[in-house]
Amino acid sequence: MDPVAALSVGQSTSAPAAVAQAKSPEDLRQIDKAAEGFEAIFLRQILHQFRTSVSVDGESSSMTGLYSEMFDDQLAEHLASVGGLGLKDVIRAYLGRNGR
Repeated sequence: MDPVAALSVGQSTSAPAAVAQAKSPEDLRQIDKAAEGFEAIFLRQILHQFRTSVSVDGESSSMTGLYSEMFDDQLAEHLASVGGLGLKDVIRAYLGRNGR
């Protein structure tokens, strides 16, 4: 199912077909990279908000906070690269249709 069509945004063409219209392979790679990067940023923000909303006894050192932040960064990057929340597909379809 097309994620953009499911959100009632844009045309009813499937996302991969919409992106493939009149795009060079380099454009498609840049669109994928930008979409994945945005999803990683979004996931990083979500993980940061989760972590600040929960307090764990014994997590008072600055190094623990640094390692937690590094873990959240890596987790966000990994989640975005394996599919994440599905935002990458929506962003890819949108950027593919508008040419930017």
